[in-house]
Amino acid sequence: MLTLDGRTSLAIAAAEVLGCRLPQGSTTAFDWTRAGVEDKVVLVNGVSFVVQRRPSSFPGWAAALVVVYMLQLCLIVIGFSLATSALLLRYRDLNQVWELLLQAGFFVAPVVYPLSILPERLHFYLYLWPPTAVIQFARSVLVLGTVPSLRAHAMLAAASLLALGTGALVFKRLSPRCVEYL
Repeated sequence: MLTLDGRTSLAIAAAEVLGCRLPQGSTTAFDWTRAGVEDKVVLVNGVSFVVQRRPSSFPGWAAALVVVYMLQLCLIVIGFSLATSALLLRYRDLNQVWELLLQAGFFVAPVVYPLSILPERLHFYLYLWPPTAVIQFARSVLVLGTVPSLRAHAMLAAASLLALGTGALVFKRLSPRCVEYL
C-alpha cells in the first residue's frame, strides 16, 4: 500500500521527470480497493453478528438498509476527504484544527451512548454532525427494529450528497495548485 509520502513522490516525479501529471486517482486505486475490502468485511461481520444474536426478530430488509446507510456514510467520508486533502495542503495549521474536530465529533456522535439520554433540544445540534444520522438510523433498524421515516431518509441522502458535492467542488477548485504548496 502506498503511503501519502509515496503518492506525493510519484506525483512529483511524474510532473518533473516526464513533464506530465499522473491521473488523480491512479496512485490511490490500490488504497481504495484495500479499504473497500476491509470495510466490507467489517460490515458483513457486524450484520452477521446481529443476525445471529436476534435471528427470530431480525427482518431481511434491515441488512439491506444498513448497507444503504454504510454507503451513505462512505459518501460523507469521501466528501470530507476530498475537501480536506486539498485544504490541508494549502493551510498547514488546519491539520491540528481538523484533528480536534474529528475527536470532538466522535464524542458528539452517539456511538457509545443512545441519543435519547440527551435533552430533546440538543438533538438538532447533534444532527449537524453528519455521522450522527447514519449511526442513529443503523441503531434504529438493527437494535430497535424500526425504520426511520421517508423524510428522514431523504434528508440523510441529501446530506450525503451535499457533503460529497461540496468536497468535490473544494477539491476541484484547489487541487490544480496543490503542487505549489508541497
